Amino acid sequence: YTRPFPCPLAPVPSPAAPSASMAAALRLGAVVVWCATLMVLFVGGLGDSSISYDHQNTSYVANFTPVTVSLAASASATLTPFFSPEHSLDTLVSLIDDASTSVDIYTPSASSWVSACAGYTDDDLATCTPGCTPLEMKNESFPVFPALINAMHRGVGVRIITNDYGLADCDGTITMLQYLKLAGAEVRYFTTVTFVHAKFTSVDGGRRSAVSSINWSKASTTKNREAGAIVEGDDLGSVNAFMQDVFGFDWAQAYPLVPSDNWSTEDLATITDATDLAVVLPVIDLYPGLYETPTPTPLSAAGANVTVQASPDSAWDTLEAALAIATSSLEIAMYQVTTDDLCDQILDLSNSGVNVSLLVSSRIYDESDCEDAQACYAKLYSGGLRFRKTSLHYSYSHNKYWIVDGKEVGWSTGNWSPSDYPEHGNVYPPEGSDDWWKTNRDFTLYTDSAAAVNLFQTVLWNDWYAPAAYDWEPEYDIYCGY
Repeated sequence: YTRPFPCPLAPVPSPAAPSASMAAALRLGAVVVWCATLMVLFVGGLGDSSISYDHQNTSYVANFTPVTVSLAASASATLTPFFSPEHSLDTLVSLIDDASTSVDIYTPSASSWVSACAGYTDDDLATCTPGCTPLEMKNESFPVFPALINAMHRGVGVRIITNDYGLADCDGTITMLQYLKLAGAEVRYFTTVTFVHAKFTSVDGGRRSAVSSINWSKASTTKNREAGAIVEGDDLGSVNAFMQDVFGFDWAQAYPLVPSDNWSTEDLATITDATDLAVVLPVIDLYPGLYETPTPTPLSAAGANVTVQASPDSAWDTLEAALAIATSSLEIAMYQVTTDDLCDQILDLSNSGVNVSLLVSSRIYDESDCEDAQACYAKLYSGGLRFRKTSLHYSYSHNKYWIVDGKEVGWSTGNWSPSDYPEHGNVYPPEGSDDWWKTNRDFTLYTDSAAAVNLFQTVLWNDWYAPAAYDWEPEYDIYCGY
């Protein structure tokens, strides 16, 4: 879902430290960095006040144990880190273009770049979602959309798991996922736990898989700082197979999207036209001084260890153990930290002598998440930890990665939040049960590949010193909303 809105384009100054007047303006939301179409759910779900997307109807018993591969020095295995806004779209389009048999996708939602096709309404009494005409939708400018259409034209099977927000398209209009379904994709709605929050694209049954923080929205792909990596190679087959197994499990639990069948012959001819569509990658215009990440290049993982883990299965235990081994440093680039025990663990590590460097998003979209993050950050600050907010020249810094002792990097589709890393038993009942827990499906990967660690570190420290990145202080805290 998206919410297009008009806004003035006001430049954000980048002094060494914010003035009092600037800080006040930021807190009041008077400074607008970019005018963009924002996706209401791009950070992975509404607050607890709305669970329209929750269609879990049976208890989920966690059954996916993390898989670790220890690679030989001669292993065929690569990791290709990539970062938004510079290289999200070219990487994902290239991955889809490389598919010869199949594309499997988790996406929390799908946000059109065309305002008429946005598929969002803020009318609480609405009984349908307004889209656009099939011809307008065919001209969708989000590059992943035509790339998937073209893949289907060459015989590639496309499967998409997403969330059902409870409103069908209004009669005579169509939105992105409905169009893809009628064009030949299989689209199903997630039911395993509360919400699918994973951002995952896999081709040819797991030959290559991208795991990242990148959503299907214009902000995520052109305005945010995001992070991920492609996993590939015969000797990483068990890692990709693990993610395919999780996808297959969720696919079997999911129910199909059923689009309207009230289309004219002309409309159906538009949707099923076998002519390939143009894929146009936008020019990403970075603010001067922001770090431009390198063109994604496969990095050998030979000789390294690679671990993959799904949420909620063993998610908390795996993350807690990964952080607990830190003895010298912990570097974190995280959209939000809202789990009390993770907040405490960060502070405990800092107080024990571990050099903790924490870089958090200057903005958090959801009000409830923002309040929880503010409480954590205030606790860290009161406990003596000093940390940074990311540049205001990104709409959001939605990345989620961390580096332990300069030797191992973890990156995830989930935030350091209770829904992504739940402190819960192995059984997750549906809402209404006494033991219900709002829970997301996510992936996390870890590796001690020196090349991968070095690249993530390079990005983190360039973002640390970026223009309009500031120290977090009680009077200069993060902004809730946009």
